[in-house]
Amino acid sequence: MNPAESAPPPRRGTRWGRAALVLVPALTIAAGFGTAIATGTLATQVSVEGGSGTLATSSLYGTDFGLVVAPEQYTKPDGSSGTRDVLRMAFANGQINGLCIAVPQTVGPLSVVLMITANDNNPGTWEIKASNIVIDLTRATGQLNLNGVVGTSGFTNPEVLIGDDSAAITVGTPPLTGWGGSGLGGQPGWWGIKAGVAKFGPVTAQVQELTILGALQVPNLSLSVAPQGATCPAPAAPVGAPVGAPS
Repeated sequence: MNPAESAPPPRRGTRWGRAALVLVPALTIAAGFGTAIATGTLATQVSVEGGSGTLATSSLYGTDFGLVVAPEQYTKPDGSSGTRDVLRMAFANGQINGLCIAVPQTVGPLSVVLMITANDNNPGTWEIKASNIVIDLTRATGQLNLNGVVGTSGFTNPEVLIGDDSAAITVGTPPLTGWGGSGLGGQPGWWGIKAGVAKFGPVTAQVQELTILGALQVPNLSLSVAPQGATCPAPAAPVGAPVGAPS
């Protein structure tokens, strides 16, 4: 018998058995992450590889709002350290009208996207409730509405203040810290906003990190693994106003 004639044909395409084994760690992490969110047992932090993750929501609404431009240390793809500027947005208490986060992940030889969604498919509700929300962004689009009397100096008034000393901006009681100084990591002489109430949406953003340090209530949470390059769909425009919003 000629061995060449009896040899099986070469295998082509994806070896899904092996690929499935590689995906197990990602799915296990996703399942644990989802359980922690759904039960409210853990603070939540989503870090995005390379700053290429996307976030989409019909609307973010909250009280005790701060917005600063802040420097951030990060690790470059080659392993070296660098500094970049991010737009840091924070709410002490917030409501979110539908949410999608697409987080690129590298699992062994595969590049995939972890899709995290929570939505009741009703643009008239702000069904996600959270406290101490901090989002680091590199780009965001949407309409930002602030409520209160506008000022241009200091950041002690609980209404709306826009000025150039973002180092003094704090959010929460006691204030959220962890970025150097006593506030959100803003710098003296750098621009920032402080407001008693803020509403932002519809939002499509490029995110570096999303952190929720307090309580979190998320209905209809869904986690899935999508092919490389997947992004969140454009959010629908919100309808009406969140519960407790000033008229």
